[in-house]
Amino acid sequence: MPESVKTIRSERIREFASTIALEYKERFLNSIVEVLVEESLNGISYGFTPNYLRVSFKGDIPINSIAKVKITSVNSNKMAGELLSFK
Repeated sequence: MPESVKTIRSERIREFASTIALEYKERFLNSIVEVLVEESLNGISYGFTPNYLRVSFKGDIPINSIAKVKITSVNSNKMAGELLSFK
């Protein structure tokens, strides 16, 4: 198979996967999720949901805390939200 065909097919697959991932993330828009905080820098905390979706939100939350976050925006790389509480 020619290299150009491989390249085109590979790009199409990546685009399709990105589209599906974004559609999946959009299902969580405006919902409340639990986030395991793994990093906190300059007043922004980062972590993952139980579905392994990356979320960022304002707040200097201790690492390994579970935060309840309302998802306010999504893009192909991560989701952003608003901190509601943490434990």
